[in-house]
Amino acid sequence: LGKFNVAYYSFRCLPFFGVYGHEQCMPMDQLLHLTRDSSEVKVVVLAASWPSKIRRESGLYLDSAPESTHLNLFSEGLDTTLKELVGAGKKVMVIGDSPSFPFNPIECIMPRPFSVDKIPRCKIDLKRYLKEHQQSWSVIERVITKHKHTAFFNPESLFCNGVECSMRRNDKLLFRDNDHLSIDGSVFVGHSIGSKILDLEWL
Repeated sequence: LGKFNVAYYSFRCLPFFGVYGHEQCMPMDQLLHLTRDSSEVKVVVLAASWPSKIRRESGLYLDSAPESTHLNLFSEGLDTTLKELVGAGKKVMVIGDSPSFPFNPIECIMPRPFSVDKIPRCKIDLKRYLKEHQQSWSVIERVITKHKHTAFFNPESLFCNGVECSMRRNDKLLFRDNDHLSIDGSVFVGHSIGSKILDLEWL
């Protein structure tokens, strides 16, 4: 992955063109325009807490969108953004969310002090993860099929084994709180995303 120059930007707004509703949406929109117009940018990776962005009003209103549901606004915003980026010659990968856990990672390192079984809590049922994210993933996958040079990266296989999802892998804790990756987790997921980009035929 050493041949890549990577720039990372984080805002509380959806990474879509023409979104408003939060003070950080304007710089997000400006960044997207700069990304679209830059000949040096070849691959764009879009990531967000998609379910929470769909549920909340902040950052979901699109200037040109008709009055509709949040889910439709989300679909339209993604479609518009992919159209703009791909039309400018970019390759785009959309990243699905990592799992959220109903407990703190400290409980995965050591058992709860008053727990009877004294077993650390590190895992959740896969069904819980899918229930929270499947709706947004379905929309993303449906929109992506309309655009060439786009791909969806589903991180389920990085955390889950088909039955359970864990915040721990190879004795490393992948999360720093219940739903944000630790440094080890970020490196692990980042390498996986990079390898996936290299494997895609459109590169």
